[in-house]
Amino acid sequence: MSTTCAPVFITTLNREKHLKRLISSLKNNPLAGRTDVYVGLDYPPSEKYREGYEEVLAYLEEGDFSDFRSFNVIKREENFGPVRNSDDLKRLAGERYDRWIMTEDDNEFSPCFLKYINDGLEMCEKDPSLYAVCGYSYPVKWGEDPGNTVTLDGMFASYGYGILKKNYDSFMSEMTLDAWKKAMKDRRLLEKMESINRLNFNDFVSGVMNYSPYLLAADGFHFRQSDMSQGMYLMLSGKHILMPKVSMVRNWGFDGSGVNCGGSSERNEFSEMEIGTSPDFDIRLMETEDSHREDQRAVDRYFRVKDETLKNAWRMRTLYRILGSRERYHGLGRFLRRFRGGNNTEHDQ
Repeated sequence: MSTTCAPVFITTLNREKHLKRLISSLKNNPLAGRTDVYVGLDYPPSEKYREGYEEVLAYLEEGDFSDFRSFNVIKREENFGPVRNSDDLKRLAGERYDRWIMTEDDNEFSPCFLKYINDGLEMCEKDPSLYAVCGYSYPVKWGEDPGNTVTLDGMFASYGYGILKKNYDSFMSEMTLDAWKKAMKDRRLLEKMESINRLNFNDFVSGVMNYSPYLLAADGFHFRQSDMSQGMYLMLSGKHILMPKVSMVRNWGFDGSGVNCGGSSERNEFSEMEIGTSPDFDIRLMETEDSHREDQRAVDRYFRVKDETLKNAWRMRTLYRILGSRERYHGLGRFLRRFRGGNNTEHDQ
């Protein structure tokens, strides 16, 4: 492993309990003392968030963070929102480092998380087909091989991940609406994408058709980093991610406290997930072609995308090809709803 550890960038606002759990789990990593930590503390958008924000602020000002190489708090003077807060941290990361680890404040990490991510980033440096290192693991039965990690095509899990700056830059420059439009014309490519992962194929077609304001950056042209867009990028670029067979991340965000995860209970399958407990981890990637295919199928089955959902995506793609643009597609949808007397504007975004 390199003597230089990747820094950790954390977004937060008003969830003191979550943030304390996250920081505590990072302190339990032997590499904490070689790791710079940056916390992007957003400003509350309304008084509803004020009390929680003040609790987080007091913790960051009064807490003991001497376990880390450095601990840096970036206080926003106005509300950035989760997307802008995260994007600005990535901008800062790209100015100072050639690699970094990103996480929201609702994750809890294994004691070996930092070693695994740093070792994985060294693998990314040597293998251009590896895009990133994900700490989360899907709760599936992995293929039969003696390794402790897998590679996945077309899927991305952002519950704590490491990425090289050059890979981040490639995504930001290559993942554009033009790239999406070009792929939408290539039926053979779309069929290949469907065979890689049904969920991200559906997201590639219907997700972009219906929800692009959420997926796209402020310029309306480049995709911002998300699970969906990075999964799409992997399918288009032929790259893949590294993932442990036993998760190194437990996510506590499905309690209704955040903006990205649903749910309303602190106790759920994500917060009670088994995670690694050892402070040491040596990556063993020992896939065969058969085990890799089984890994892909296991993740595909986990998301349970129905055949009818895929048929609808193909119908949507056909309409797009006939009409020539997403705008005309939505215009037709608005006309048909008015004609039928409906007022549903769910997809007019």
